[in-house]
Amino acid sequence: FDIDQTLLDTAGAGRRAMQQAGTSLFGQRFSFEGISFAGKLDPLLFFEAARRCGLSNPEAEEVRFRHAYAAQLADELHRNCDSVRLLPGVLDLLTTLRTLDAESGLVLGLLTGNYRQTASMKLRAVGIDAEWFPITAFGDEGPSRPDLVPVAFRRYEARQARVADPARVLVIGDTPEDVYCAKTHGCVALAVATGNYST
Repeated sequence: FDIDQTLLDTAGAGRRAMQQAGTSLFGQRFSFEGISFAGKLDPLLFFEAARRCGLSNPEAEEVRFRHAYAAQLADELHRNCDSVRLLPGVLDLLTTLRTLDAESGLVLGLLTGNYRQTASMKLRAVGIDAEWFPITAFGDEGPSRPDLVPVAFRRYEARQARVADPARVLVIGDTPEDVYCAKTHGCVALAVATGNYST
């Protein structure tokens, strides 16, 4: 599963927290205006904004930004808790899939552009336990979204002691980027129209 607009909706908390973190560290020139967040990896969003504002050494600043973003996101999620929500049917679906997990060997996973820490924060805000997803691939673990699929495969193999069959792997998300990363590796793309893209 992707997270944002697939499992939950933070009502823009992530984008606002990123902007606040960037402004606090680098001043008003740092902006995400005009940058599409859909399907993007958090580190790549930072680097794009950093390039646009002329930050001289963004690689050296990314860790600092990540920590500032996490702090701002915690505040945003707390202050806007009434706006942050699970998407319809998600809890019932996860409950059913977790039952199947125990019975049939189905394994749940996350494949998301979020940083590991902020992914967990978003999930907790809507009552989802990150531990429900034993296989993970996060936005700071590969240079592109398709590169996260092999990360998930390696973790699956380490946990299950067998190689993943891509034809039996569903990548579930709400953007063309999710579909592309699935198809790049021969996985099944399950696209949901819960975000900014229609069916």
